[in-house]
Amino acid sequence: MVQVEYLLVLCGVIIISLVDGQSLDNCKRVASGDALKQLCDSKSYEVIPGTDMDALLDCVMREFKLIESTGEGIHEAIYYAMKRVEDHKNNNHILEHCIYETFKLKPEITRAHMYY
Repeated sequence: MVQVEYLLVLCGVIIISLVDGQSLDNCKRVASGDALKQLCDSKSYEVIPGTDMDALLDCVMREFKLIESTGEGIHEAIYYAMKRVEDHKNNNHILEHCIYETFKLKPEITRAHMYY
């Protein structure tokens, strides 16, 4: 369980670092500009009140091509992003576990939230 928690924190950092300086205009259909700004300004995971976090994170992760149309994580893209943040020897194992666990989630839109 510690590995999953580590991955969630790490993925949050990855998304935040990728979002910095890039446009998320396509995600304004699922979240307000204020919610997007709050996500980009945060340094750790936090629920944004009044925001469908499943839809928001699904949109953000699609924008940065971290997940497929099915919501399944793109191993190489996420692994590379994780490695940019921290080159930890267990990154691949942790990511494989997360991909396996999230693949079972229904509906698919909830999968990106699990990665985050």
